This record gives sequence, C-alpha cells and structure tokens, in this order.
Amino acid sequence: MTYYINPIWFYLIDVCGGLKVLCLVVGIFALIVSLVYLVYGMDELKDYEGYEEEWEKCSKLSKKLIIIFSFVVALGLFLPKESTCVKMMVSSVITKENVEVATEDVKELVDYVVDKINEVK
Repeated sequence: MTYYINPIWFYLIDVCGGLKVLCLVVGIFALIVSLVYLVYGMDELKDYEGYEEEWEKCSKLSKKLIIIFSFVVALGLFLPKESTCVKMMVSSVITKENVEVATEDVKELVDYVVDKINEVK
C-alpha cells in the first residue's frame, strides 16, 4: 500500500508538540533562576570587600541564563502546533490534479450505484 502521508509524520508531530512545551518550561525556569541568582548575588555580595569580582561572575551567569531563556522561548514559539502540522501535511497532498481525479472517481461511483439500484428495481 502506498501512503500519501507516511504515518511516522504523525509521531513526529506529537514529539514536536512535547518539545514546544519543554522549550517553554526550560525557558521560564532559566529566567527564574537568572533573576533569583541576580537578586541573591546583589543582596549577599554587597557586604563583602571586593564584591565586584563576585558580582561580575553573578552577572555573567545571569546573562548566559537570559540568553538561554531567549533562545529556548524563541524556539518554542516557532515550533508549530499539532493542528498546524497536520494542516500542512494535508495541504501538501491535496492538489488540483488529485481533486480532479477524485471527482471523476466519485462520479463513476455514483453512476455505478444508480445503475445497481435501477437493476434491483
């Protein structure tokens, strides 16, 4: 049997939906950790001498986490929803030629059914 749409695509669509949720969760987690680390670093380090070096480390780590947050959330936003993926697959199969062939086949089928009904009467 020849498939118009390979069934593996439906599995991959489902995985894509899970990946989208994972990206958003990881992004939010990275943002929260970054903010907590910054606030904690500011509060704890301001009482020590030479806190500038430690503050630099805190701010660098926070910047990295914010970059991770931005990347992961952007990835999550650009991953399509499951319904969008299905629509894209179906639209790639539905072409003008396929619709014309299907219309002819349906007409032939209706004619056949009508002929059989007339034979029974």
